[in-house]
Amino acid sequence: MLGTEGRGFYRQTLQYAKDRKASGRARMAMLAEKVPAATPFDWGMISHVVDDAAYDAEFRAVVQTLAEGPAQWYPWMKRALSAAALTTLPAVQSIELEGQSQLTAPPSSAGRARAFRKSHGPP
Repeated sequence: MLGTEGRGFYRQTLQYAKDRKASGRARMAMLAEKVPAATPFDWGMISHVVDDAAYDAEFRAVVQTLAEGPAQWYPWMKRALSAAALTTLPAVQSIELEGQSQLTAPPSSAGRARAFRKSHGPP
């Protein structure tokens, strides 16, 4: 049984691992780094890492497992997973829209558009 100190260490270790995975994902997204397939697997971004030669067999095994599974549970699991994964999606989309709007429409673009219209006359 873990004492109070052991549990604290365990929580800190889990938090460190979670933070490390999140920072790795952010780094990969920001720098467009190529990483070995095992890395996103370790980060929890993908569920399988399979050699090309074994891909078809692994795919069939996963499909077979799903086909034999409790089909009535799948819509509920999908709903729960979507709620957990997508709850911040509107906020993320809002940030992306704001950033893209600002980055693709610098203040000088309005002046360039006016100059273009002025130099080319009315339509």
